[in-house]
Amino acid sequence: APHIQFWVRVPITHPPQSTAEAAGGDEDGSSGTGAWASWNRLRCLCEHAPNLGVSLELGADLPDDEAELERWLGEPLRAVVTPAVAYLTNKRGYPTLSRRHQAALARLLQHKPRLLVSGRADAHSEGLGAHVQYLRYLVSQRLAPSQQERYEAPYYDFLQA
Repeated sequence: APHIQFWVRVPITHPPQSTAEAAGGDEDGSSGTGAWASWNRLRCLCEHAPNLGVSLELGADLPDDEAELERWLGEPLRAVVTPAVAYLTNKRGYPTLSRRHQAALARLLQHKPRLLVSGRADAHSEGLGAHVQYLRYLVSQRLAPSQQERYEAPYYDFLQA
C-alpha cells in the first residue's frame, strides 16, 4: 500500500562495537561503523524506498564530530526522539536540554520532524508533560524563515541542473 510509512528508530550515536565488527567496511566506502552507516545499509537494502524514514534518537551523548550530525540533515528525517535521560534539570526543577543538544535539535528542526519524548520522567511531578512543554518552548524560539527561505522552500527537493 502506497500510504504506509515505515520509520526506523536509529540512535544518533551507535553503541561501541567489537574491533572485529568495526574492521569491516562497505562497498560504498563507509567504514561500517556508526549509526548512519547502519541506516545507510538498511536504506540501500530497501532500494531507497520513499516510504522509509528515519526516527533519530538524540541520546544523552551526541557525536563529537559535527559532520556526523550534518549527515543526518540529508536523510528523510520523520521524527526526533528525545529520551528523558537526555534532559538535565534546571534550578527550578524543570527539564532542559544542554546547549549542545539544543543546537543539534535546532538544526534537525529544519526538516520539520515530529518530536517525541521517550522514557520515564520520575524527576518531575508533571511527568513527561514538562518535557513536552519544554520542547514546545524550543520550537517557539526558532527564528522565522526569511522571505527568501519561504520562497525557496518548495524547491528544496528538486535537483538543480
